[in-house]
Amino acid sequence: MDAHQLGLRQTGNETWTRSVARHLQHELGGHEVHFAVTEPAVPLFKTLVDAPYHVVSEQPVRRLALDLPAVLHRVRPHAVLSLYTAVPMSPPSVLAIHDLSPLDPRASEWWSARFRLRFRASVGLSVRAASTVIAPSEFTRHTIIDTYGLDADRVRVAAIAIDSELGALLDGGRRTTPAVPTVLSVGNVLPRKNLVTVARAVRRLRARGHVVRYRIAGQVTPQGLAVERQLRRILPDVEITGYVSELELAEAYLSSSLLAYPSLYEGYGLPIVEAMRARLPVICSASASLPEIAADACLVLDPLDVDAWTTWLERLVTDAALRRRFSTRGVARAREFDWRETARVVADSLLTAAAGRPATAAA
Repeated sequence: MDAHQLGLRQTGNETWTRSVARHLQHELGGHEVHFAVTEPAVPLFKTLVDAPYHVVSEQPVRRLALDLPAVLHRVRPHAVLSLYTAVPMSPPSVLAIHDLSPLDPRASEWWSARFRLRFRASVGLSVRAASTVIAPSEFTRHTIIDTYGLDADRVRVAAIAIDSELGALLDGGRRTTPAVPTVLSVGNVLPRKNLVTVARAVRRLRARGHVVRYRIAGQVTPQGLAVERQLRRILPDVEITGYVSELELAEAYLSSSLLAYPSLYEGYGLPIVEAMRARLPVICSASASLPEIAADACLVLDPLDVDAWTTWLERLVTDAALRRRFSTRGVARAREFDWRETARVVADSLLTAAAGRPATAAA
């Protein structure tokens, strides 16, 4: 398993790698699993898994062109698990892809041309060479099939659950009612996250006489600098926390009034599941995979309809009974996602690849 994402603060990607690594050995039974990790991640890895590991570079080109091929030559595995990009000319591979936003028609507004070209080339080659591709949602599964023309049986769904440590913190923590109603968004500041819709809605609430805070638990990335400036023009006191630890993220969920997730594109949308587990009402956009993940447990709105976001933010901020209704639905929905089931699908796909059998039907 290429687990180089560990320790790199890659939010959802790191959560997936960490959680699959925890459960994969058990699901594979007596089969030996080796892991590729970067030097800074070794202490973290040792707390997760008692298994052989091999140190690889943090630099992508060196890792893919030199380090991982050397590991494969030494270990000679029967199958390889990677996230997004597989090692060229590797043994049978299982590839996990969380979303294809760099290929969306609007991607030029979200990503640099260089990144989009690199993504298109490396991911395209990896997908076509993979024995099985694993997606976190039916939306992403169908996007992969349609984009690359794959047989449906080669693409399987394994949904993403919340990190076990975060789950324990949320289950054991105490929900507090903030002195000032607080709207929370979780994720890095990026153009496709569409955070300005929430900022505009909060500003309208304030114009109606409501005292409301807006907090964003995430980092401002280089691609998000212009978004940050726009957010601060709309709401000068918007709180952007920067990177948060699991403990800090749990505290943010437990001390907020609701989660607002207005993203224009998500292959999954893990913060929705985390917030539901925290008994936090959720408003999310009707884009991409989000309605699928939300089911009937969240309010789902047009991501660009500021009037609708203003109306429903106001209702949730002022109506405790409505908050409780969505909180109850959310907890039940969040518990439908389980990392053990994710790891089971991954393990089955690896064993199928190792045996050289055709992929099983999507699950």
